[in-house]
Amino acid sequence: MRIALVCPYNFSYPGGVQQHVLSLYKEYKKRGLYVKILTPRAKKAHLPKDTIFLGRSVRLPTNITSLHISLGLPKVSLPIKEVLIKERFDIIHFHEPMTPLLSWQLLRASKAVNIATFHSALQGGFSLNIYHALVKPFEKFFLPKIGGAIAVSPTAWDTWRKYLEKRNGVIIPNGIDLERFKPGKEKLKSQNKKVEILFVGRLEPRKGIMDLLQAFKILVKKIPQVSLRIVGWGPSGYRAKLFVKQHRLGRKVNFAHQVPDNKLPSYYARADICCFPAVGGESFGIVLLEAMAMGKPLVVYANAGYREILKDYPWEKALVPVKNVKKLAATLKILAGDEKLRRRLGKWGIREVKKYRWEKIAQQVLAYYQKILRAKKFF
Repeated sequence: MRIALVCPYNFSYPGGVQQHVLSLYKEYKKRGLYVKILTPRAKKAHLPKDTIFLGRSVRLPTNITSLHISLGLPKVSLPIKEVLIKERFDIIHFHEPMTPLLSWQLLRASKAVNIATFHSALQGGFSLNIYHALVKPFEKFFLPKIGGAIAVSPTAWDTWRKYLEKRNGVIIPNGIDLERFKPGKEKLKSQNKKVEILFVGRLEPRKGIMDLLQAFKILVKKIPQVSLRIVGWGPSGYRAKLFVKQHRLGRKVNFAHQVPDNKLPSYYARADICCFPAVGGESFGIVLLEAMAMGKPLVVYANAGYREILKDYPWEKALVPVKNVKKLAATLKILAGDEKLRRRLGKWGIREVKKYRWEKIAQQVLAYYQKILRAKKFF
């Protein structure tokens, strides 16, 4: 089987979709499969030699998040046809196929079986308006070429239901590398800290970083020994730093900015609590899996994507109503003061996360490929 994995986003910027594509690629290579990654050009990324670059991408910042548009354009049409003729793919697996324009051009030219994975959850507002303006008018030109569809969560399914149900869609979640993220990884050097809270993610309004800082300001007055480490950067970064300076939290809050992938587990290893107060637009939550795999307790906002992953979480208070900063601070205070509860929640996470290991997820995706291939031959 000859497989292409299409990622419309620039690998120079970390993201869940990019991580998902790379993880699938690695699992397929372990199985000896022929696989290529098709993606816009990336200047800063270190990608496998099996990567084929087509066009480039631009990022459109909004007040909520950043939208990526991969620019295929007419110049890329000929290279696309040449690549597809040369590679003779059996399966072309498109991730976020609604992202213009490269995926659309590939779909138009493809003679392979086309599978689409939907990662996102559009919950109204600006992102949904952009979708209706940029994407919906062109659906009829490329959607009929999609033969099978996957959603990474029930939340993503709800967003893209009409496309999934027409194509024998299934839900196959994101995965986690349990060799990379596991308890016992080397910790960062400690500085006599008592309880450290960790945030990992892009610093943008959707991820709730300002809510976390406001909650931390309340918390530190009640538990002076607590500290906060923020891993990531983005459009809210300077505002977050200004808040820390204005409220004299500099000795308690550490900004790690972008951390190399091989160093990220050590940041989890040092933490006592992981807090992810995303306010919405989360279809899944890979950072939750990373924290669970490292045996760390969670405090999160109860958005739809996070609720699904933590539906059996043994401490319901950890799922805080969205935008309730005082409740967030109070929940962090309880967990910071209860080491026994932190250990219990950490042990649950280690057990629960095993069902998301990439070996299992990749096998489910491959089985779905075979199902769609068989259906095509039958008809």
